[in-house]
Amino acid sequence: MSESPPPARGPEEDRPTRWGSLAILIISGALATFVFVWFLANFTGQIAHRSELRRNIRAARAAAKAVEEAEASADPFVIFGPMIERPDAPDGARNLVLVLTTGLRQDHVSPYGAPADYTPRLQGLAGRGVRFADPISASPFTRTAAVAWLTGEHALALDMVEPGPRQNAIALPESVVTFPERLQAAGWITLGVTANPNLNTETGLSQGFDRFRDTERDGLDPRHRLPGEDAVAKAIELLDGRTEAEWSRPFYLQLALIETHHPYAPDPDAPSPYIGAVRRTDRLIGDLLDALADRSYTPETNTFVVVMSDHGMGLEQPPHHGKWNGRLLYPTSVHFPLLVAGPVVPAARVVKGLVSHTDLSPTLLDLLGLEAPTEIDGRSWADAARGRTDRTDRARAISDTWYVTANRASIWTDTRQCQKDFGSTRLEHDSFQDGCYDRIADPEFLSPFSDDGLMAELIAWRGSYHPGIRAGATP
Repeated sequence: MSESPPPARGPEEDRPTRWGSLAILIISGALATFVFVWFLANFTGQIAHRSELRRNIRAARAAAKAVEEAEASADPFVIFGPMIERPDAPDGARNLVLVLTTGLRQDHVSPYGAPADYTPRLQGLAGRGVRFADPISASPFTRTAAVAWLTGEHALALDMVEPGPRQNAIALPESVVTFPERLQAAGWITLGVTANPNLNTETGLSQGFDRFRDTERDGLDPRHRLPGEDAVAKAIELLDGRTEAEWSRPFYLQLALIETHHPYAPDPDAPSPYIGAVRRTDRLIGDLLDALADRSYTPETNTFVVVMSDHGMGLEQPPHHGKWNGRLLYPTSVHFPLLVAGPVVPAARVVKGLVSHTDLSPTLLDLLGLEAPTEIDGRSWADAARGRTDRTDRARAISDTWYVTANRASIWTDTRQCQKDFGSTRLEHDSFQDGCYDRIADPEFLSPFSDDGLMAELIAWRGSYHPGIRAGATP
């Protein structure tokens, strides 16, 4: 007996089954779509995350490479000073730029009577400010002269000299407050560049600089010298490299050039190698002034500019003044140029009267509106620079030298100079003579005479610092 087929279902009976299948299909599709969207989103996010990660890695590698390149190219001679807490500078504080030359004879500078083509840029600077007519170097040797203008005291007063070559190993004591340190304490940023090794960090004469571009120990050697073009570029580099916080402060920029220190670079277009060096120094100072003006730092607006030398140079002109510097105290080695221009300095003025290197620090502090110390030898001539008087009233200026085996000193007035040897050794063949000279009637110092009173002042000055030193005795 065969099995009978099930009875056929009508349309109404089949509807629930169809709707169930459709629901299953819809739910399955939705789930599939959700899974796909979730997967796509997750996968895309991973891609984006990985792309961002790759970008970050590339950026980190680029930054690291930049740091490596910067470190590799960093100047190893740039010294960073300690972080100094300082107050805000006074309202309206001005910037100060000081250019120090070495061995630049006063009579080879155009504002002091040299031909106009020797130093035209310095002639222009003198026309914008004041020329001090009779500056007397504290010493015909860079290091001791620098001690005087950086501290306001003679090197002898700070035990920075002694007979013999050991003076080159003596460093300025950290307890001595320098001019840049005084500016730091008043809110200035201090930046320095030296091409002269007598002003490097080993001497202690870089005290007070936030950043200081040092030079090699044997930087007088032409093979190791910092060329003037590079020195100017380094100065501008330090200026442009100030931090954001430093840009809000006034700055002190000090630049020491060495072109006028022998040996001089050949210059076929100059009458002599020295004159070529003088002209080159003038061009370098002009380059610095132009770069400052490009950055809106000018004497007419916001920046004092000072140009001076540490001492002069004998050049055997006249012959008995010697060829170089350091041992003799004649005018060619002791006179130096001093020009100051700035916002409160009237143009094209000449200030007569004696000025010592020790006067520079108090004068510049005064011009900047800061209190100058009173316990030092130096005096402020800021009123003369401002045009309130046309001369200084310094009665005496001292220049002394302990260069290698020299041990000599001189005292200067407006009209006379007296000099004495206090026990030099191995200098028997030079032209130094104990005696006094008439600066007006005998400017080349050819005819010594006696002035017991002025000579006694000189001996007393020397004895006040070194009681063991007596006339003619070797200390």
